[in-house]
Amino acid sequence: MRRYRLELLLILAVLALVGQLAWPSIARWWRRPGPGRVGIDEFEPSSGLAGGYAVYLPVGYNKHEQSWPLIVFLHGSGENGNDPMMIRGAGPLAAVQNEAALPAIVVAPQCLPGSGWDPESVVRFIEHVALCYRADAERIYLVGYSMGGYGTWRTATAHPELFAGIVPISGGGDPNEAKRIAGIPIWAFHGAKDEAVPVAESERMVEAIRAAGGNPRFTILHDAGHGICESTCRRTDLWKWLLTQQRPTQAQR
Repeated sequence: MRRYRLELLLILAVLALVGQLAWPSIARWWRRPGPGRVGIDEFEPSSGLAGGYAVYLPVGYNKHEQSWPLIVFLHGSGENGNDPMMIRGAGPLAAVQNEAALPAIVVAPQCLPGSGWDPESVVRFIEHVALCYRADAERIYLVGYSMGGYGTWRTATAHPELFAGIVPISGGGDPNEAKRIAGIPIWAFHGAKDEAVPVAESERMVEAIRAAGGNPRFTILHDAGHGICESTCRRTDLWKWLLTQQRPTQAQR
């Protein structure tokens, strides 16, 4: 009897060890994205970015070999960290888990604590996603809120050739660089009562783009403060407009 107990304990110990060794792989598999739901994927961390990111794949992704529009979301400073589960319900990722079944791939990288959005790191991340998923290079869209709104303006002005449209929310940029994105479809949002980032930050960018010959959309939410990301990302008219935009030709930029 004692021998059997020892053998049982040995078997249990081996199973526990195997479980501990296999659990990280099992957890990664379980969190992988699938059509119609948000999951977590990994990539080699770059400057200021964590190694995990949230991904939504559209319904029908595995049924067709087509390319899909790619929406990249840059979060605000409140989601900085090293746990992509923090951002799996942020911005457009919240919308797709509610009423908006967007016909697009949606991805959200994460800034490490104390970091901000570096345009070169964002572009390297987009290049990684384009290799991993069937993204349409002619329809890559950048959406960002607060710190991510600033990151959206900065990344677009640094690499205007990459984007078919941008949606900066509650952010600001450098008006001196506005002419670089005059040919890009833009819809900016800001709350008139924003005390964290004054609405003048968006106004300056919009005015500079218009002066450079651009035609950006600009929505000021007159009764709203800073926290407008969730309500903005629930707007079906926003996604309907954005997903019809194509990357401007060289002559249009």
